[in-house]
Amino acid sequence: MSESGNNEIISISGDCSIYEIGDRFTEIDLSVFSTEVSSIEVDLENISDFDASLIQMLVLLKRKATKCGKLLRFMRVPDSVMESVRALYLVEYLDM
Repeated sequence: MSESGNNEIISISGDCSIYEIGDRFTEIDLSVFSTEVSSIEVDLENISDFDASLIQMLVLLKRKATKCGKLLRFMRVPDSVMESVRALYLVEYLDM
């Protein structure tokens, strides 16, 4: 996680399948949701593999951000992740 202006950047990388998603989730510092930053950007560029578990985690992050009054943006979303988000009709909800 890094800070850029009044934004925080969270990078998610590696295997994001059901077998590894718990590790990816514990790598995220959720305290960022209770800081003074106005927006949080989630960088998805370096995801190597994923399944529905990743999408569930993205929805969870979106819900947490909304509850805490933060703007959440996903950046550098791989085409394969975008296809899954479209197939699940979550583009609008996740603001992708």
